[in-house]
Amino acid sequence: HVAPVWFVLDDEGRFVFQTGSDTVKGRSLARTGVAALVVDDETPPYAFVMVEGTVEISDDLEEMLAVATRIGGRYMGEDRAEE
Repeated sequence: HVAPVWFVLDDEGRFVFQTGSDTVKGRSLARTGVAALVVDDETPPYAFVMVEGTVEISDDLEEMLAVATRIGGRYMGEDRAEE
């Protein structure tokens, strides 16, 4: 399953993103325990990096809020992160 995601890196350099547990992506991650992530650089001369590895799934609501806020800040701007 391939889908675009917003992500951040945690303090240990791991990719962190969120998805619903009932989505195709969420069910696949829970079933297989592995993921691949490709990050494209859309500016010339263009580049990409691909990372593959095991996943850690969390349902900790405080952790999810902190991650969602960081992700929102990265993609929508720090001034809108709390939204």
